[in-house]
Amino acid sequence: MTLHELTGDVRLVDGAQHAGDFVQRNFVERMKFNGAIPDSIYAKPQLVDGESIMFAIQALLSLYRVSKDENHLRGAVRAARLVVTWICLWDVPLPPDSTLARFGFRSTGWMACDSPGAGYVYPMGILAVPDLVELGLISGDTLLLEAANLLQAGCNETVELPAKSWGYAILGLQEEGLLVSWWFADDPMFADTAFGGRRKGEGNKTCLPWIAAISVYVHQEMLARYGTTDIAVIEEESGFGPSVC
Repeated sequence: MTLHELTGDVRLVDGAQHAGDFVQRNFVERMKFNGAIPDSIYAKPQLVDGESIMFAIQALLSLYRVSKDENHLRGAVRAARLVVTWICLWDVPLPPDSTLARFGFRSTGWMACDSPGAGYVYPMGILAVPDLVELGLISGDTLLLEAANLLQAGCNETVELPAKSWGYAILGLQEEGLLVSWWFADDPMFADTAFGGRRKGEGNKTCLPWIAAISVYVHQEMLARYGTTDIAVIEEESGFGPSVC
């Protein structure tokens, strides 16, 4: 759709619609729920990945903006609901003496990364926030707005701040993932990986560029689309009233 905006070539819209229909048919409508990432260190990837579905949202929402085809909107909304299923909507219980429990950590709003064994959550879910807000406003589905609130709050939960230090090297950093499946024993294949030896309820002790990059992207997108990152203000100005979150 960006190429169409730049060139005005209507053939690009037609091609985008064919591609979007394929994505919706195969990667949205056939899915049951959203789980882990496809590059799992396990022998087989776990469930359905939690990243590519967000790009399906972007594609179908982009198509809807141009085509106004209600089918594209339905596909985008279904994909959005898949993004926020399962781990994003509940708190994994943590041992009271674990590091995360002592910090008051809650997993609601975090996306699942790997589910079995020493599975963990990570902040990629924040990438969906601008689109969840837009779809919530367009479709009138307030649950998407509530989910956007949860993801925005949850995925920023472990950012190093002066008022709440996690002990990271500098302000603004946060870890890639946090181990939460504490009631399972570590899978033996973790022994030769960077995850080996981590205690349950601990982070994986890495700070990677993509974590900050998606936060910067989301911040810019929220300002560009709505003029603010405050979802409660966006809801109020759109007539939805303040979120219950």
